[in-house]
Amino acid sequence: MANSRLQDPTLKSMVVRLESAFFELSTKYYEDSEQHVQGQMEALNIGTETILAVRYNVKIAYFNELRQLRQPALKSVAMRLLASA
Repeated sequence: MANSRLQDPTLKSMVVRLESAFFELSTKYYEDSEQHVQGQMEALNIGTETILAVRYNVKIAYFNELRQLRQPALKSVAMRLLASA
């Protein structure tokens, strides 16, 4: 009986729509979080708060990774590594 419910096309379509809605909401959340961190980073004095700037860049890279944006994630980490070298 439970197996027949899993094969119900209506249930499958509802699960797909639910998954799509969650993905959309989570993507927007992480995008907003990234913008918030970028705003905090702009207020930093990079000369005296380098460690905090690195932390913010790692956060931005993490948010990009969660949004499945590989290139911006790598760029964020690489830019900070080059700046601290």
